[in-house]
Amino acid sequence: MDKQRIVYGTMSGIAALAFSLTPVLATEASNDTTGAGSENDATVSITNDVDILQTNNLDVDNNITVNINTGDNSANKNTGDGSVDTGDGDASVSLSTMGNSNSVDVDSYVGNDYSASNDTTGADSDNDASVDID
Repeated sequence: MDKQRIVYGTMSGIAALAFSLTPVLATEASNDTTGAGSENDATVSITNDVDILQTNNLDVDNNITVNINTGDNSANKNTGDGSVDTGDGDASVSLSTMGNSNSVDVDSYVGNDYSASNDTTGADSDNDASVDID
């Protein structure tokens, strides 16, 4: 299941990158020099869909146990003074836990120049020019 999430996340990132790298283009549709009584249509129709699925699950358990042993030395049942020298007990623990992260940036700016026009059309002609962006 984790591999599937990685694949979906990667594909979402690639799709977002592809849309962000699309060059700015000028798009034009025109009816130019049409004959008398003609019917002409010029249409620019653009539909962009971006579906992004990101899933991010993280389950972290940090368990730390530190045991310090200085030698288990003892002085028992001695005749006279008993003494024991033992080393110092010292411990140091450092823990760093990093979680998951997701990031997507999709620009909704439509930076292209679009135009539709009718130019030099004939008498009694029916000409349509339109731009439709979804």
